[in-house]
Amino acid sequence: MVTPSYSPFMEDEINAKISGAAPATRNVTAFLLASQDAMDVTINSAYGENFSIFVKNEADEDFSISGVLAQYEGIDLGKINSPQGGALWLVPAKNGLVISWPTNLSIMNKLVSLKGQFRGQFSVNVDFVFHCLVDDEHKTFRKRISGQVDALNRHMIGYI
Repeated sequence: MVTPSYSPFMEDEINAKISGAAPATRNVTAFLLASQDAMDVTINSAYGENFSIFVKNEADEDFSISGVLAQYEGIDLGKINSPQGGALWLVPAKNGLVISWPTNLSIMNKLVSLKGQFRGQFSVNVDFVFHCLVDDEHKTFRKRISGQVDALNRHMIGYI
């Protein structure tokens, strides 16, 4: 004997059959909260002294970033990158933002030096640690980008 499955959404329909009334309609609206899982990160530019990422917010709510740190194998690639003047980077819902590092932080030079390979190409995983503000609450989001580095030209192509 097969037992029919039960869902809480069937409750109104069952009650309507018992009472003879029309079932009530439910308006269910999906809402994706800002979270690490609702955020995508890609490399925008990684060449020589220039380094920037694109942060895409897939959530239905905005969030802000107070700083982001790039790491290779748990080692910081420079200091935390934060907006000037104590401001925040706003990442609007269903939108994105480019975050650039100051040229004096030289992320690519540090990455090549840490790897210790100065010719040819090599694969790396770069972790980004985001210090965020979501609904006035501090949260830490982490994302990893895998990429191929051209050591001689200090260039990185990111891929997922």
